[in-house]
Amino acid sequence: METPVAVRGNDETARALMRKHAMLTCEADTDGDGRLSFDEFVNSVPEHVRRMRSPEELKAWFGLIDTDGSGMVTMD
Repeated sequence: METPVAVRGNDETARALMRKHAMLTCEADTDGDGRLSFDEFVNSVPEHVRRMRSPEELKAWFGLIDTDGSGMVTMD
């Protein structure tokens, strides 16, 4: 699976890619509640990508997939 490296261009495409990455990585849901918190999401991003991106960029990525603004990502 490709790892997104930027949130530019078509927001819908970026949102779909980030949601796919987050939710296909079910092992990222470390507490098993069926939702991803920001911390779980960040931990699912490959380390080399985390090193290359600022916390603000990671927050922007998470914001694209947290479509309801709840601070959690669900399959719904």
